[in-house]
Amino acid sequence: MPEHAFRTTDIPSLSGKVVIITGANSGIGEASARMLALAGASRVYLACRSESRVREALERIRVWLGDAKKWKNDAPQAVSQGNGDADVKVDVEEIMGRLEWLPLDLSSLESVKTASETFKKKEDRLDILLNNAGVMSMPYTKTKEGLEIQVGTNVVGHYVFTMLLFPTLAATARLPEYQGTGRTVRVVQLSSVAHELMFKSQINGGWKDLEAINRQFKPEFLGTWIRYSKSKSGNILLANRVKALAEQNNLPISSASVHPGVVLTNLASGASLSYGRIMGRILEALLYPFRTTVEKGALTQLYACASPAFDDRKQNGAYLVPAGRVGKAASWAQDEAGEAGRELDAFVEAFAQQKIGIDIKTVLREDAQLSTL
Repeated sequence: MPEHAFRTTDIPSLSGKVVIITGANSGIGEASARMLALAGASRVYLACRSESRVREALERIRVWLGDAKKWKNDAPQAVSQGNGDADVKVDVEEIMGRLEWLPLDLSSLESVKTASETFKKKEDRLDILLNNAGVMSMPYTKTKEGLEIQVGTNVVGHYVFTMLLFPTLAATARLPEYQGTGRTVRVVQLSSVAHELMFKSQINGGWKDLEAINRQFKPEFLGTWIRYSKSKSGNILLANRVKALAEQNNLPISSASVHPGVVLTNLASGASLSYGRIMGRILEALLYPFRTTVEKGALTQLYACASPAFDDRKQNGAYLVPAGRVGKAASWAQDEAGEAGRELDAFVEAFAQQKIGIDIKTVLREDAQLSTL
């Protein structure tokens, strides 16, 4: 194991902290939600579309918490320190009371707007925003507002959600516990090594307008993966935007994008929609030898969300690979010249104004007196 490998036992107490995780009703999102709640977060919002699937996830979490044998060797510090070497037990219902559904459909900007408003009515702080949700290898379809489904859900939905919540993130970062302490509010984007599965020529100008955003890339059996790759590049561009916005305003907010490893969750179900059930199963079988468990897959984003080492190593803005190591993103995602990021910013801001009447720059300026770059 590398010297800097991360374990959940490294997670400090998160008492008093508020967390949002998109797509937390399955896979590594669910694994992250249960671990951050176990670490003592005062509220963990599962930001998801389906109430029934959230209820199912909460029941799985309840069962998991009740069987300490499954997690006692990986318990975060709030549990391990509180119980010492004794048989570890926790108040399952107390922890479950800190988990809450936040209705959110990232393919609908109206839903994104409503979810942000709902959250801000309930909370005046947000310490950790984990943009974990996503769709993969979907057939060529569009969101309610007319965006290609993978870019619309994975990138644009998360972009608008993050910007609408940024004033709350900023207000949290100004609290005494973050001032001069070396600790930061965290904003984490789930990307993927799949962002490299395209050529630079395919991404150049790819964010400038609706036609570019919605490019199909034929033949479709390859195009679905190119669109997914593009969306994962967009997640890294969003991480860049958050970092720049925080630095411009001298805020202790850290940003990261992460590749979790090959985790076979229901995210891969999109392949069955694109290729048919048999071909989808074949694809899953081909990936099987390279897969990692959900628990291991969640480690990198948990590191970015909660590890003090992330701050100590000054990894703000990093593209992280398992488990907490700094990787190297493709040049079009690193975007050192900032051209792709400016294209994406301009498009999303204009699109949000047109579709839901939200001026993102005004939200940032009026709610938190922020410079918007």
